[in-house]
Amino acid sequence: MNQIEYIRDNFVGFEFITLNSTKEGLKLYRRYEFEELESDINFAIEKNDLECIQMYLPLDLEE
Repeated sequence: MNQIEYIRDNFVGFEFITLNSTKEGLKLYRRYEFEELESDINFAIEKNDLECIQMYLPLDLEE
């Protein structure tokens, strides 16, 4: 998470992070407050990620 903040602050600004989690990684990402995308929202995924769970993390815009 520190590396994400570093990149965001010094190189590229962004408001949220998306990822494809395996079932085994789901608990880890939830611990870092990632949320599952709702069924009507999604992003492009690779064929080998079809069984993964799409997740996102909204980032606080106010500092």
